[in-house]
Amino acid sequence: MKTWLSYLNEYTEQHSSGDSSFIIKKATDKEISKLRKEMTKNNLHISEGYFTVLKQMDGIDFRGMMIFGCKEYVSYRNCSIFGLMDSNLDIKDGFPDDKDTYYGRARDDLLAYSEKLKKYVLMDAVSGTTFEQYDTFMEMLSDWMRVMSNE
Repeated sequence: MKTWLSYLNEYTEQHSSGDSSFIIKKATDKEISKLRKEMTKNNLHISEGYFTVLKQMDGIDFRGMMIFGCKEYVSYRNCSIFGLMDSNLDIKDGFPDDKDTYYGRARDDLLAYSEKLKKYVLMDAVSGTTFEQYDTFMEMLSDWMRVMSNE
């Protein structure tokens, strides 16, 4: 099985920089440390796989899939990457009992860690219905990089 980084590297080699994928520089150790502290303070699930991605690039916007970055909001070449903390606050707005952690979006669905299931999941953004379950963040990311690469 290919890794998420293999899919991303393959895709960027085959397409011009004007395409619908957006990658920015890696997050700094200071930015990652600050995010980790904010996540702990807000009782969000800490995924080492997610932090591995941030050490390579501070978020991904890839053909309809977004992995949130450290930064609140980045816009470049008409693409955007939203920050994890702000995104979690926005998604949870009005749902104080929501204990899940949201790491990104795949089309109109959410890539998350479900506290109830103790799994990474693809879930409907409106109903919360779980479509797919994964044991690790990297497994979830690699699967969705594969799906989005084939569309």
